[in-house]
Amino acid sequence: MNVNSVSVDQFVASFSQEDWRRIVHSLQTYVINEESSLSTQNVGDKEWDRVAAYGVLANDINLYVLGGKA
Repeated sequence: MNVNSVSVDQFVASFSQEDWRRIVHSLQTYVINEESSLSTQNVGDKEWDRVAAYGVLANDINLYVLGGKA
């Protein structure tokens, strides 16, 4: 594959199912830790939305890549 034909918005890689599970677990752990931290602070929607995006990404990977088996 010619690297020049890939747009800057794409990342071409091959990960094993176990790698994807680790990625999902890491994202979920990050979200839990950040939500715990945010709950002790007086922050606004912007901060919560930023963290929520990682949870959505973890759910998308779990559903679309792992078929809901993570």
